[in-house]
Amino acid sequence: MKLFFGLLLMFPSALTAFSQAPAVCPWFTTGSAAMALGGDVTMVAHASGNWDGSCKFEHRSEKVTQTIEILVSKTDSHPCPTMSTSLKALGNEAVQCAHTNPNGDESDIIAGRVRDAYFVVTMTNVRGAIREPSGQTRPSDPFDASPLERVAEQVVGNLF
Repeated sequence: MKLFFGLLLMFPSALTAFSQAPAVCPWFTTGSAAMALGGDVTMVAHASGNWDGSCKFEHRSEKVTQTIEILVSKTDSHPCPTMSTSLKALGNEAVQCAHTNPNGDESDIIAGRVRDAYFVVTMTNVRGAIREPSGQTRPSDPFDASPLERVAEQVVGNLF
C-alpha cells in the first residue's frame, strides 16, 4: 500500500516536469536564426504576448559570437540617429543604422513600427548583414534584401 501511495505522489511531479514547454519567440524561429547565422543557435526569449518582449539568438564559433536580437515594445526605443537610411515595406517608419559598441562588436540595426508596436532587430558580428544603400531611401526588393532585412521582414510579418 505504501508503494502505491508513493507512486501516486511521484506521478503528478513527473507530468509537471514533462509539461514544461521550451521558450518560444513569437516573432522568429530558431531554424530561421540558424539559417541567418550559418549554424546552430541558442535562444533566450522573454515575451508577454505578441506585442511585448525580446528574443536573443546566439551562434558561437571559434572566433566570434554572432547574435540576432529582437525587441518588441509599446514604447519607441530604437537607437538609430535621425538621418538614418529609410526602408520601405517594413512596417511604418523603418530605418537602418549601424553601431559599434565599446568592445568593438559591430551591430546592424533595423527599427520601426507596426501599428502601435515598435520593433528593433539587431544583428551583431554578422558580415554582410546589410548592404550599403545607393541613395538615402532604399527601395524594398525581396530578391535583393540583406540578411538583416530578411529577419526584419519575418518579424514585421508576425506583428501583423
